[in-house]
Amino acid sequence: MAAERKDHQHTIGAARRNWQAEVETAQSYRDLAERERDEKRKGILLRMAEAEERHAQRWETTLKDLGAEAPVYTDTIARRLIGGGTKSPEQK
Repeated sequence: MAAERKDHQHTIGAARRNWQAEVETAQSYRDLAERERDEKRKGILLRMAEAEERHAQRWETTLKDLGAEAPVYTDTIARRLIGGGTKSPEQK
């Protein structure tokens, strides 16, 4: 029983990390799109961001299915240091 619980918690941790990576990647693509002057490239970056957001939604669903709380996006110090700002994906 303890091993099953440990595996379950490990799975939740991995899903949370994957969700966070997808959200951060989506935000990076949005940040790049904001700075991009070429409309074609901007459109590509925005579509890439949307794809990453869909991936994050799948991880969120997985977490809920595992009985975990819905994740909350928290900005990272690295993003703040490179000038990515502190806006959440919903604020964009």
